[in-house]
Amino acid sequence: MSKRKQYHKSNCDNTVQAIVTDALGRKVILVGKHAFEWSIILEKEGRLVITTFPNRKQAVDMFNNKYKKK
Repeated sequence: MSKRKQYHKSNCDNTVQAIVTDALGRKVILVGKHAFEWSIILEKEGRLVITTFPNRKQAVDMFNNKYKKK
């Protein structure tokens, strides 16, 4: 049986997963490391509001529910 791959936080890079513009014209960016620290960055009027989540599932659920609606 093969050993399960283990990810180390120090070896993972932050990557931009999605960028959308919401109904109010603000830019919303989903950023995260593989299985660690994910964030939603909301850019409005030149200011950044960053909401951090402990894992991918919570961040993607929030992103999809609030900002990805059509």
